[in-house]
Amino acid sequence: PVALMEAMAMGMAVVTTNHGGMAELIEHNDNGILVDEFDHKSMAAEMARLVGDENLRGRIGANAKKSIRENELIYSSLQKFSSIIDTYKLKQ
Repeated sequence: PVALMEAMAMGMAVVTTNHGGMAELIEHNDNGILVDEFDHKSMAAEMARLVGDENLRGRIGANAKKSIRENELIYSSLQKFSSIIDTYKLKQ
């Protein structure tokens, strides 16, 4: 879920499956879109809906960013994780 949280922190509208705690992070149609696990048709339909609706994409993306940044534990963890990655990149 780290990549998902990073995308949300950057204001990206996300579509994910309702698996592994995602429902604790995502409020369907508010800060992201949840689909049932293994429901490929719903996943494709929701992705197409986001692509075709700029207002929806913007609203969900803004809400995603806000939800991550308001959760201090998640936001500080992401910042630390990014710092570790940046340090590793510099060493290469």
